[in-house]
Amino acid sequence: MDRQESSAPYIWVSFDFRNQDPVIPLLERMRQEGLPVQWKNGEMKWEDITSCIKESDQVMIFLSEAYLNSTENRRTLAYIRDLEKNLLLIYVDDVELPHGLAMRIGRNQAIFYSKYKHFSIS
Repeated sequence: MDRQESSAPYIWVSFDFRNQDPVIPLLERMRQEGLPVQWKNGEMKWEDITSCIKESDQVMIFLSEAYLNSTENRRTLAYIRDLEKNLLLIYVDDVELPHGLAMRIGRNQAIFYSKYKHFSIS
């Protein structure tokens, strides 16, 4: 799913493509419940992604080992922090933030989904 053409407020979602299996069903459920979540489709250019992040009202990041080990994702995260966006972290894996990153985002609100995967979202 990609950013729909609209001026309505929305939440930009950042996650690693390797975490699609647990993340996409959650995002689809959020949409069903009326949350205006938007995320990158495979064809978006970096200029489009940065515009979507900049125009968003809030950013939700699904953190995982894969996300933290990706240079592109870490650059995206740095860009989000530089914009001082409202940020919600959702831990898909039981990961520990590297010290420098923990200093910058560790005090943001977080949901530890990794500890509650056994709950159904349906």
